[in-house]
Amino acid sequence: MSMIRGETEGLFMSGWSGPNRLTALRDQKDGAIRYFVQMSSKRHPDFGDTPTIFELVKDETNRRLIEILMSRLELGRPILAPPGIAADRVRMLRTAFDKMVVDEAMIADVTKVGNTLEPVSGEQAQEMIARLFALPSDVKAKLQSIVRIPK
Repeated sequence: MSMIRGETEGLFMSGWSGPNRLTALRDQKDGAIRYFVQMSSKRHPDFGDTPTIFELVKDETNRRLIEILMSRLELGRPILAPPGIAADRVRMLRTAFDKMVVDEAMIADVTKVGNTLEPVSGEQAQEMIARLFALPSDVKAKLQSIVRIPK
């Protein structure tokens, strides 16, 4: 509301789903707002030529910090299983998920409310999480100076 009333000239969105997404797309299309950076590792087609944060930040340590802090956006709303689950069960759950995200009825329901589906596979999520846990010591030290995390 403060942007619409002209009280502010900036907005940070912490996610790209639900009603916030629909409002933001409408306001962008109407010319009410213009984005100057995408908080994402890759460009989203809805934002045209708007650069990602990773295109603007060149220092590798800072890029890793941003990657860590933004990882929840990349993962979205993950579906998790408990530790120690049998490998065949993991395969079964991942196969079911992969089938669900291409199901025409589900895609129609998602599209009907104006959203899009951008699934992250179980393998992709596992790789992303493994990368987050493999922090170089200098990146971990800098992160700990910014955000309180367990040592």
